[in-house]
Parts: sequence; C-alpha cells; structure tokens
Amino acid sequence: MKKFLIGLYIGVAALLLIAGVLLVILVLNYKVNTTSYAVPSVTYTPPQTNENENEPEVSVVSDKDQSIDPSLNEKEPDGKEPVNDENDNANSDNAESDSNEIVSEEPVKEEVKPIDIILIGDTYFNERRQANYDKEGISGVLSDSLIEKTQNADIAMLDFECAFTERGEFDPDKEYSYRMKPDSAKAFKDMGFDVASLANNHSLDFGTIGLTDTFDTLVGLGIEYVGAGDSIERAAKPAVFEVGGRTVAFLAASRVIPVVEWNVFNRQPGMLCTYDDTALCEAIKKAKSEYDYVIVYAHWGVMETDVLEKYQVTMAHDYIDCGADLVFGSHPHVIQGTEIYKGKPVFYSLGNFLYGSNIARTFMLNAVIDEEGVLSAKVLPCYASNGKTMEMDKENGEKLFDYLNTIAVNCFIDDDGFLREAN
Repeated sequence: MKKFLIGLYIGVAALLLIAGVLLVILVLNYKVNTTSYAVPSVTYTPPQTNENENEPEVSVVSDKDQSIDPSLNEKEPDGKEPVNDENDNANSDNAESDSNEIVSEEPVKEEVKPIDIILIGDTYFNERRQANYDKEGISGVLSDSLIEKTQNADIAMLDFECAFTERGEFDPDKEYSYRMKPDSAKAFKDMGFDVASLANNHSLDFGTIGLTDTFDTLVGLGIEYVGAGDSIERAAKPAVFEVGGRTVAFLAASRVIPVVEWNVFNRQPGMLCTYDDTALCEAIKKAKSEYDYVIVYAHWGVMETDVLEKYQVTMAHDYIDCGADLVFGSHPHVIQGTEIYKGKPVFYSLGNFLYGSNIARTFMLNAVIDEEGVLSAKVLPCYASNGKTMEMDKENGEKLFDYLNTIAVNCFIDDDGFLREAN
C-alpha cells in the first residue's frame, strides 16, 4: 500500500510538471504572436514656430502627419534604404509653415516718368480728307512724322466737330451739319488718339440719336469722350488716365451751341455748356480733388478772328483758379493768342487741325509733365494741303512763332517752340 501511494504521488507530480511546462510554452507563444501585431512607434516633430510673436500663428495639418506608411520596413526598388519618414515630416511641416507665414512686403512703386500729352484742335473729315483716308489710310490725312507723335504720346486728345452716325436728320435751319460714317472713326484710333471732346456746335447736328451713335462708336473703339453724355453727371465726368503712377483728368465744355436744347441741363443726352461756367468749375474742383492734373478744353470764341472775347479770358482764369493745370480751346477755325496765368498755360484756340482741305497755319500742342510735376508746353508748327496735315519746315515754323508772339497776352514762344513767361 505504501509503495502504491508513493507511485501515485510521483505520477501526480509528473503530470503537474508536464502541465506547468505546457502552460509556460503557451504563454510564451501568446506573447510572440501579440508582439508581431504591435504598431511601430513614430516620433512626431512639431512644425517650426514663428519667432515673431506679433504675427498671427498659422496652424497647418498635413495628411502625412495622420498616417503611417506601410512601406517603412521595406527597401526601395533600387536597393536604397527607405527615406526616414521623421525627416520627411519635419521638412514638410517646416516648408508648409514657411509658406503660410505672413510676409509684410513694401508696395511696389511705379517709376515716375514724364507724361507726354498731344493736343489738337477741330477735327472733321470733309470729302477730300475722307477720299485720302479711303485711298491711303491715315497716312493720307496726316504725315508720318505727326502720326509718330500721336501714337507715341502717353495721351492724345482732339475735338470732334461732327457726329459719327448714319441715322438722324439734320436741322434745315442750321447752315452746316457734319457727320462721318462710324467706320471712319477707326482712323483716329489708329492715329493714337485716346480722348475726344464732344462739346461743340456740331456733335448734335443729327439729333440725340446721332449723338448716341457717336457715344457707342467711340466706346467700341476704346476712345474716351468728354463734354457730353446721356446725363448731367456723365457730361461732367472727366476722362482719367494714369501714367507712371500719376493721374491726368480731362474735361470739356462748349460756349457755342445753336439752340438751348443742346445743353445737357435742358435735355439728355446733351453737352456740358459754359455760358455760365459754374458747372464746369465745379467739375474742375472735383477732378482736382481726386486726380493729380486737370486739363480743360473749351469750345469758344468768334469765328475767323484772333481777337479774344472778354469772357474767354475771364473763364480761363476761373478754370485755373478752380484747379486746371492747362486750358486750351478751339472753334474760331483760326489760331488765337496764348497766356500764362498763375504759372499755368492757356492756348485760346489751336485752330483747325484735321478739318478742311487746306490750312495755312496751325499747330500741334505738346504738353509734358516732368518727373518733378512741372508742366511745359511746346508748339509744333503745322499746315495742311489737299486734305493732309503736315509739319512746317523750319523757316515757316519760325514765322508761326513770330505770329503767335504778336497775339500773345503776357508770354512768348521761344526759338524751340516752348511757351515762356515774359519778364
């Protein structure tokens, strides 16, 4: 019996020993299996912070920071070691942080340069000029040297003594009524003109429909117009050009209309008038408060005489007192005198320029505003023959200067054509 019990104890002990060994094996196997599914740890490198505490922080979340690339434990196809993802994340975060950093930059200032402005007087293609244009283009009505000046100018302005329309009816009680075909207006765009005055005694020759067609024609060509409009506000609105960071505004009004209905205050569309210069003066003041320079055109004076009307002088002074930097006009169809008032030039009439077949003497006015803001005015002597306007030779140009000096108010034209104040 004693031997039996001893054997039983030995058997039970053996079984317990075997069970213990099996349990240890099972535990070890379990740990190995669970370890193979553990997620590898990745060190997170925070984005680089902005050292400038005054600038707002920008938080950037990258998709790369939210996932683990399963290929981290694999080699690249070419046998290279896999790229360190920690460095990638850090570089990416730094780049994104830099790209979103708010950078304060100084505004780029446009270079100040002289402003080159060309001004001419009355313009209308009669039959001869129209035939020249139809045959030879713009070179048939204006010399190549003058075309070069208008095309190269920063701003070029003229006065249209006509309507661009094929509609409407002329007033039988009016002695002359002028219109051109809208297609012919392209000639002036090709010459380089940027803005036109419609304030004169011919823009409404074919009624309000003709004036509206003129608006549409010029807008279609990209030529600004002043001195007329479909409302009072539009008629008094300046055309504004920016050159080298400085602004130049152009305004126009007429003191010559055949009937009161042409005045935009009496009927719209219509033109801005200056029989009483209050409206134009208010427009000048407003333009001067908003822009750097203001140039004013007035359609005024008496036909075929170089003698000034008293009101021309009074109004020119009013315009300058209100802020105009240069005043010029036309309508008499001849050249009239010049003046300098408070340091500002006045050219009372430039005469005809692209109007009529033959012009004994006229001129192109070249105004230049230099880098310091000083405006100079230069006369370029011209004439027209057989429907083409050309530059005068030196001898005839000097004669034109001499003539201008005989009708100047308080100034003179020097040998180079510049307007100078008399001592």
